[in-house]
Order: sequence, then C-alpha cells, then structure tokens
Amino acid sequence: MAGNANPREQALAFAAEAHAGVHQERKGTRFPYVAHPIRVAESLARFGLGDDVVVARLLHDTIEDTDVTADEIAAVFGARVAALVQSVSEPDKSLPWKQRKEHTLARLRDEDDPDMLALTAADKLDNVRSITDTLRHLGQGRTWDLFKEGRGEQHRYYRTLAEILLGKDPQSRLFRTLDYETQTLFPDPRHSTSFFAGKPLGTPHDARAYLADPIRHWRPDRRPDHSALELATAWIGANGFPPSVADLRCRRCGGRIGLLLVLGVAAVALRRREHIDAAQA
Repeated sequence: MAGNANPREQALAFAAEAHAGVHQERKGTRFPYVAHPIRVAESLARFGLGDDVVVARLLHDTIEDTDVTADEIAAVFGARVAALVQSVSEPDKSLPWKQRKEHTLARLRDEDDPDMLALTAADKLDNVRSITDTLRHLGQGRTWDLFKEGRGEQHRYYRTLAEILLGKDPQSRLFRTLDYETQTLFPDPRHSTSFFAGKPLGTPHDARAYLADPIRHWRPDRRPDHSALELATAWIGANGFPPSVADLRCRRCGGRIGLLLVLGVAAVALRRREHIDAAQA
C-alpha cells in the first residue's frame, strides 16, 4: 500500500468511490451500498482480524459489482488483498441465483484459508442482520419480494453456509455468531444452535458470568446437552427440567440458587424468542 496512508481509510475511500460510480444502493434502502462493506469490515476488526482482511472486506464487492479489477486492487493494496477480494467474488453475476450460490457453497467446502473463511462469514452475518432489520421495517411479503429467491431458498442457503463454516472450525466465535443469527432469522426446530455451548455449573459465580457473556464464560470444549432456549422451554412447559439438568441443579447449585439460575436463563432465551417473533411479524 502506498505511502504512510492508513490502509483502512484508503480502502474505504476507494470502495466509496467505486460503488458511487455505479449508483449502487443497499437492498431495501436508499442508503449508499458502501454501508455494507463498512459494517462487514467493522465486524472483522471486532473479531480480531488483521489489516489485510479488514481492507479486503471494505473492497469485497468492488470486483463483483463495479468496474474495478483485481489488478487495480493489487497495484494499490497488494497481491494478498487482491487475492482475498477475488476469492469471495462471484465469477459471473449473469448466472441464475441458485447456480451462483451453489458455486459459493462448493468453493467454501474446498476452502481452508482462515482469512477467506472469515471474509465469507462476516459478509453473510451482515446480510442476515440486514434481512432481519428489513423484515421489521417492511414485513414478510415486501422483504422477500426484494430477493431473486424467496424465504425457503434463502433459508437453505444461509443454513448450509453456516453449517459448512462450523464444520471448518466449531469453536470460531464468528462462525458460531453467524450460526446463531441464522437460526434467529430462520427458526428451525431441526437445528439446535451451538451459540449457547455448555459446561457443568460449579458455583453461582459461573451462572452470573454466563448470563453476562455466554460465549466467553460457557466453555465450548464440551458438547452441550441443552441450549438456554431448550432449558427455558422445558422449565416453562409441562415437562419440567430434563433429568440430567434437574440432577445437576440439585447437586451443584441447591434448589434456591438453581431456580434463580433457570429464571435468568429463561429471561435470556425469551428475549431472543421475542426478537424472532418480531422479525417474523
């Protein structure tokens, strides 16, 4: 990259000019399209990715949607950034939607570069969040009318993509967040999200830490028996606690503390359920 310019600021200016040149707006809004790569790049920075990845994400749709070429990106930002951008660009936008998405899924299955996987995950995470926002604003009918394929095909695509990424790295916080938010957008009883990964509870402090930050404090190195939503549903419904959870509650926490814990978990889960219902309204 040229001179001492901040590479992220340089990439932002480059992307803004490129997308403005084709008068591109974000789907469902009148807002300049560059808002999308900015949000994606910010997510990558928050998840700890380096400059090359963040810069590539600011530029990630320039080859696909504007007249910018990989050679132009390489000349300004370097070969690694250009390769990253090219790796997440659809080769032919004139092809039918299903064919393009199948190409994306096939490429992802064969990809082992963690930076390229992160680029894809952050892009799709922002798409899922944008769809959720549009559903709140426009409702089901008007939202899905914006897309080349309807809710069913979109569900299949994002669910398959999230599962491929989790298969590559089940412990990735980025991939697990995409998995969780995909399940929030497309509730599917056949799928149990891994966002709330479990561990045995030892002390009330464990419960407080979990409720404050589930991903950080609820250890992901053991396969969970029950998600927070499943625990809350069992507690509120007629079936009571699953036997293994009831036994754990009595042995580890004591009745009173155990009840407070489940109330807290239920509150977290029900707030997420309200979010899902609002998105479907």
